[in-house]
Amino acid sequence: MTYQVETIRPTDLDCPGCGRPAGKWCRRGGVTMPGSCHQRARLTRAYNLARKRGAAAGDSLFDGNSTISQARAFILGHDAGDPVVMDLQPNPLAICEWADETLADLFDFPAGAADPTEDEQNEYLNNFIMCWWGAALAHAGAIMEGTE
Repeated sequence: MTYQVETIRPTDLDCPGCGRPAGKWCRRGGVTMPGSCHQRARLTRAYNLARKRGAAAGDSLFDGNSTISQARAFILGHDAGDPVVMDLQPNPLAICEWADETLADLFDFPAGAADPTEDEQNEYLNNFIMCWWGAALAHAGAIMEGTE
């Protein structure tokens, strides 16, 4: 089962920095201007990467050997806020600590690019977690329904 995620393109968004329509490059400000299309492109990249990676990680929680009772325990544990189940959620930003990578590597930024801002990290973290839980719960539900 593959959890479907919706992604967006930075060219789909008008630039709040200079008012140019979607698909045009910012005339003023550049990368550091809050809300510029440069910054928006980086935030969009964080959003899209996080949603794809979160869904893929959540899909991999259960495999062909997972049982209905395991799926049920996962769903009920999530609904009850059971710490054992809640601790299954990975921290996607912590991978850099043990993988000897920088945050720029995690975000697939080009060599020499500035590290992700706090806003970009939060965008990544929130969307990864949302899609991880969505995919994991959808997969568990499919196991319980016998469609997986």
